[in-house]
Amino acid sequence: MVERAKRTANFRLVVVDGRAYVERYRRAFQTRDVFTQWGILQLLLKYPGKIPDLDLMFDCVDWPVVKLVDYSGPNATAPPPLFRYCGDDATLDIVFPDWSFWGCSYFFSGSLPLVNENEILVLSLQAQEIGKAASDFIQEDLKMDYVYDYMFHLLSEYAKLMRYKPTKPRKAIEICSETLACPATGSQKKFMMESIVKGPTDAIPCNMPPPYDAVALRMLLRRKANSVSQVEMWEKRYWENQTKHN
Repeated sequence: MVERAKRTANFRLVVVDGRAYVERYRRAFQTRDVFTQWGILQLLLKYPGKIPDLDLMFDCVDWPVVKLVDYSGPNATAPPPLFRYCGDDATLDIVFPDWSFWGCSYFFSGSLPLVNENEILVLSLQAQEIGKAASDFIQEDLKMDYVYDYMFHLLSEYAKLMRYKPTKPRKAIEICSETLACPATGSQKKFMMESIVKGPTDAIPCNMPPPYDAVALRMLLRRKANSVSQVEMWEKRYWENQTKHN
């Protein structure tokens, strides 16, 4: 199953006895592959000896490709386990924290390419409101400790599914923080130095919550639907303002 995920993967990463090995297949956009590997290396430093041996394929493109419909039905084969940054209800890709947590930060300042002062005022107010909500969410719900704990539980649960003992691929090379950071320059070097884990943490990973019961799952899905509707309403209002001011 892991081998079948190679078709679109950018790299294969294997952890054996707490050491990471990478076999590269194809170039990724900008430094997505480098900083994804960097994030896993920082996890190994944060929780030394706690990450089990594993073998995974990673695709650094945003859109998911393992479609649920292709692996449904009585004669369907098992889906390939493919890690990436995005997923949705119609796909089975394994969602992993985005590379920009370690390698790049995108901030929406609300300064919009516009021609009308009234339009600028309306949209900049909306942009500030959206930007503040996003910033609050990042600061409170996406703290780096939470990101690392998500990675820890995701990789630990994934490793439990392995039916073979992971070993270093023949063409793989060992990577560590030094081998990635030493040749880096400019912004790449800056981001690495800012996000490097300087040593093991005294804290233990958060506890994995139990699966949702039926009632809690329905509530979660309802909140998700309401959030989608809210965003769609904002988009509709944006385009109505665009049409009115143009």
